[in-house]
Amino acid sequence: MVVIALFMMWYQLIFIHLKSRRRQIKSKEEKVTERMQHLFNLTRESDAYCISELRMDRRTFGILCEMIRDTGGLKATRNMSIEEIVAMFVYVLAHHKKSRTICGLFWRSRETVSRQFNLCLLAVLKLHTILLKKPEPITEDCTDERWKCFKNCLGALDGTLIDVTPPTEQKSRYRTRKGSIATNVLGVCSPNMQFIYVLPGWEGSAHDGRVLRNAISRPNGFRVPQGCYYLVDAGYCNADGFLAPYRGQRYHLNEFNGYRPQRPDEYFNMKHSKARNIIERCFGLLKGRFHAIVEMCKESGCSWNDAEKKISCEKQWYDDWCKTYKDAKGLWDVKFPYLGDLEIVYGRDRATGNVAEDFAQAVQDMEDVQNLEEGDEGLDAM
Repeated sequence: MVVIALFMMWYQLIFIHLKSRRRQIKSKEEKVTERMQHLFNLTRESDAYCISELRMDRRTFGILCEMIRDTGGLKATRNMSIEEIVAMFVYVLAHHKKSRTICGLFWRSRETVSRQFNLCLLAVLKLHTILLKKPEPITEDCTDERWKCFKNCLGALDGTLIDVTPPTEQKSRYRTRKGSIATNVLGVCSPNMQFIYVLPGWEGSAHDGRVLRNAISRPNGFRVPQGCYYLVDAGYCNADGFLAPYRGQRYHLNEFNGYRPQRPDEYFNMKHSKARNIIERCFGLLKGRFHAIVEMCKESGCSWNDAEKKISCEKQWYDDWCKTYKDAKGLWDVKFPYLGDLEIVYGRDRATGNVAEDFAQAVQDMEDVQNLEEGDEGLDAM
């Protein structure tokens, strides 16, 4: 009897174990099915849904996947396709979501999401020579009134200050001459308002000329083809490849309101200012959406939710506001974690530019980190 009782207990334990295993297997199968269905909806269902979720149509998404695979070097894994990795990466950028949210949407672990996001980011950075269009110089037969006087000109460049929140011990280096805490970003654009080169990361206390010298001195940094040049403002010096205005004369466009140039140098400055203003317009478009938040929060129907780092207002109020202010479109329910009041810290530290990096250096840094991590994993395996 005792033997029979023990056998029955053993049989029940085996039965319970197998039943739980079947539930786990079924749960995994359900996850795989839901994951594949979600990916299908994102990338295959319709162009409208693909644009809504990934900010591009299905054809463009397919081309991007091919470029990231063939040129960027991203490889599929045993359990993840290239399409899923790229869709996950683009979804984060499109909706500003955290890895925890992506885990729930794609049924992946946080470690998998983080690792594949970084690998995809590295692959995208390797595309900068393809995605950043090289400018074409202004020709003799140019009919654009702003540019026809500047033969062989490639565009314009300037520095802009963008508010940031650096570590407390580094804030003094980011303090600008106006007292704000910001980073100095060098931007170069073509006459048709396309960015050609961007160097972010320099501290706000650094002079524009110093940032430009650093960009030129980098191994894979900013280069100006022989015989061509860019327009720069009076904050830079005239040099090979860079054309600055006459100093000590009228220059800014508002100074020519109701005033006709009397001398050749004034006429040159007016033409120079009209053409170089293209870089100011590029920066203005980028900053417009952040300025729109500030303007909305001044109204009684809208406020800033500091806990969630986003605007707080009724959807109807927001839609009515967008009818008048087009720059506010796309800001509903979007978080902006770095849009806040900056803490004032005084100091005398000098800008170093140690954290500034361009695309080529970013790729090299990420590859170094990846190789180091793979080396550590190999040592652990031994």
